Amino acid sequence: MDNTNIKVSLRVIGDTYDTDEISKELCMKPTKTLKKGEPIRTTGKHYDYTAWIYGIEVCETLDVNAQLSNLRECFADKVDKLVKLKKEFDLEISIDVAIVVEKDELPAIYMDSEVVKFIARIDARIDFDLYIN
Repeated sequence: MDNTNIKVSLRVIGDTYDTDEISKELCMKPTKTLKKGEPIRTTGKHYDYTAWIYGIEVCETLDVNAQLSNLRECFADKVDKLVKLKKEFDLEISIDVAIVVEKDELPAIYMDSEVVKFIARIDARIDFDLYIN
């Protein structure tokens, strides 16, 4: 991509669990799953957790909140299910934001109250990764 772009995903993290149970309960297919013990690309290291990941399309934008709002909308009717799964399987939830800055175009990094409420309701952490090209 030629311009600054942002990818946002929701990651359900646990020690070892059946990711298909998450898919079934949420009635959603993940965009990616990771299994504890699988190799991390060609690093020689292995994942020390299992994860069910749902990411939205990478978008050329300068607005982090817009991408977070899109993700929130995907899970708006699944908050109670996420909370239940988190307790039932002893899971963590992470909202991951990857920002790739191109041509010194820095995005606005903020969250409106609806996004903040969503993150709080599912008791998620938020992880920002910033890459400057």
